Amino acid sequence: MKAAINNVLLRYVDIGIPNATPVIFIHGFPFSHRMWMFPGGQTEVLSGTNRVIAYDVRGHGESEVGTGHYSIEFFVDDLIALMDHLAIHKAILCGLSMGGYIALRFSERHPERVLGLILCDTKSRQTIGCRQTDPKPHRTYRSPVDLRIAACVGIANRYDCMAAEHQMPDIDHGG
Repeated sequence: MKAAINNVLLRYVDIGIPNATPVIFIHGFPFSHRMWMFPGGQTEVLSGTNRVIAYDVRGHGESEVGTGHYSIEFFVDDLIALMDHLAIHKAILCGLSMGGYIALRFSERHPERVLGLILCDTKSRQTIGCRQTDPKPHRTYRSPVDLRIAACVGIANRYDCMAAEHQMPDIDHGG
């Protein structure tokens, strides 16, 4: 399906249980929503219990280019307008790489509309150092300000850390 969002047509899929908790998948650069759509993948599995939306960020996949000017702020504006178009008040956001930037910035601007964040292989502007010897590389932290969630992710023997302004006690140990 396509929707006119902020003067561009955005391509999206909306599958699963209509009144269930929505999970919105935001792809990385230079991908499209199709990265989430493989057989047995995230969207297929979650569509049995959730409402699942995956969309093409403007200028990617089957979405229109628009003016050709891009910023994370524009992408966040598009996401909020898409959620409004789909009558989604709150959702779990899952972003990979650039999609993680969009999800995190969205949570900063609209924390009241975020049920949870899943950030994959991404960074934020605020970082907390993570030692290579960290015994819990998949540690997740919470900010007391706006409940932003971030994780330290092991990539090629080094840890890229995303976190909010203050490190809080662990809330998830992912492994």
